[in-house]
Amino acid sequence: MQFLSSFVLAVAVSFDGLGAGFAYGIRNLEIPFYSILTISLSSSLALLMSMLLGSTMAIFFLPGIAQVIGGSILILVGGYIIKSAVFAGQAAAIEKPSQGKFVGSIGGILREPERADFDNSGSISLKEAVFLGIALALDAFGAGFGAAMAGYSPLITCFFVGLCKLLFLGGGVYMGKHYRNSFAREKGSWLAGSVLILLGFLNII
Repeated sequence: MQFLSSFVLAVAVSFDGLGAGFAYGIRNLEIPFYSILTISLSSSLALLMSMLLGSTMAIFFLPGIAQVIGGSILILVGGYIIKSAVFAGQAAAIEKPSQGKFVGSIGGILREPERADFDNSGSISLKEAVFLGIALALDAFGAGFGAAMAGYSPLITCFFVGLCKLLFLGGGVYMGKHYRNSFAREKGSWLAGSVLILLGFLNII
């Protein structure tokens, strides 16, 4: 059951990788395999940090209470992902001049993953892959924290996240090049948010 729950969670938090790959495929941008692997490892390690933090926090609560808190966080993160999908168009149209360069870049990449191609070379380099991997992981940071508090294994979950990220990025690029529709970018966010909400309720019940 632990493996299944961790796998379902990994699929949910990896949908952004599908969307990122889809965006690159549509624009015929190339992601070499070593860059896809780097993105997956960066996301997995960043998520591992959030889960280790969540596991540490869970020590200070009774098991039942920690599980409820973790489930609630998953529900909130799922709701946030759905809300972000609804207002994606508005968010992309509004730039916040007060943001720092790094924060602004992160926000831009989360909205438009193709912005990670900083040098406009048409391909994602190793350095750009690390940045994109961290950006994609930050989007799931809260989910990792909540999952750890709910009792999910950090190592098992992060292994599945790295694997799913690898498969979804490659699959997204293929879909973007061959099937130019908006499913991966829009419907995928709804599905990911709904799965996280469902997992949250299952942990609370």
